[in-house]
Amino acid sequence: MAIVLIVGKEKTTISILTKLLKTEGYKVNAIDEPEKIESALKTDDVKLVMSFVGPAWDSDLSIVGNICQKKGNIPLIVIGDNEEYVNKAQQFTPYAVFEKPLKIDKLILTVQRAVDFYEAEKSKKVNLGLLLETSYPFENIVAESPLMRSMCDMIMRVAGIDVTVLITGEPGTGKQEIARTIHDNSKRKGSQMMVFDCAAPNADERLFGSDSEKGFLENADKCTLFLRNIESLPLETQDKLGKALTDKKVSKTKPDAGAFDARVIASCEANLEQLVVQLKFSANLFRIVRVIHIKVPPLRDRKADIRPIVRRFIIKNTPAGQPVPSVDKVALEHMENYQWPKNISELEAVLLVALKQVKNGVLEVSSLPLPLQSA
Repeated sequence: MAIVLIVGKEKTTISILTKLLKTEGYKVNAIDEPEKIESALKTDDVKLVMSFVGPAWDSDLSIVGNICQKKGNIPLIVIGDNEEYVNKAQQFTPYAVFEKPLKIDKLILTVQRAVDFYEAEKSKKVNLGLLLETSYPFENIVAESPLMRSMCDMIMRVAGIDVTVLITGEPGTGKQEIARTIHDNSKRKGSQMMVFDCAAPNADERLFGSDSEKGFLENADKCTLFLRNIESLPLETQDKLGKALTDKKVSKTKPDAGAFDARVIASCEANLEQLVVQLKFSANLFRIVRVIHIKVPPLRDRKADIRPIVRRFIIKNTPAGQPVPSVDKVALEHMENYQWPKNISELEAVLLVALKQVKNGVLEVSSLPLPLQSA
């Protein structure tokens, strides 16, 4: 049976966590004396360490540091009393960090993943340094950096509210994955997310259809409609779309035709507000789609996310039954130092090529393209 070692003096919280973890099938060893940590870590069945940081234990940050030195590859989850302690705990690169008040469902999910990853590390020799995991249960989003955590907080707040959302960001930042996450956590998750590229030819005809044929808007009834590159729509089409979204109806000859009820999520790479000022984008449509604005940061501004993105991609692209390659520390540093002008799409393209050049189960600097080798 997997043992979860809990370190701290938060008796009430530890008691609750102990009961919950036992319900999930774990054995719990809770200790509140630093001198007992080292011997407790020597138990073979310890698969995870949880440690509290806060004023209740004056030296708990140094205790966390000592745990990191002695725990080997065992993953560590840190629970901080407030944002200050959470930020301080990040220096130890724990598997995950949670701030009080705890969201128990997410914590339990993270515990399960951490134990699974540790067991995988033992059997497949996976580099646990790659196994950092976000505390947000979003399948398509990595959120270790403060910018991405803030964005995920926004997603959690707005996903269940049936309002329009505008997602902006540079090419390759994953705007469609953000839209998918909003849809998957919304009231419409049981229906489709229909994707329409506004830069495609004949956008007007395909969006609105005709008297005899339905277009994308009508077909998106009860669904989520994701409008990619909304800035590419011609001005006339923009005005027409704004009216349709306001009326929830496409103008048609037949009085009973054209009605639809879709949640709209739009994305763009341009500054829409600036385009409105330049009279290159409809002010009415801008007002409609920008009820909620989510700005996706470029990868160069979220360096803390690079390792877990690399981890996810490598695991996903390793054939079943084969050991997952580890990544040389220097190679990781080069990836973290690179500016990634094309963002996540560029990182994934680099990894796809690099994985074909892995030697002895390790992705080294020599596997990376020359611009990254000199980063």
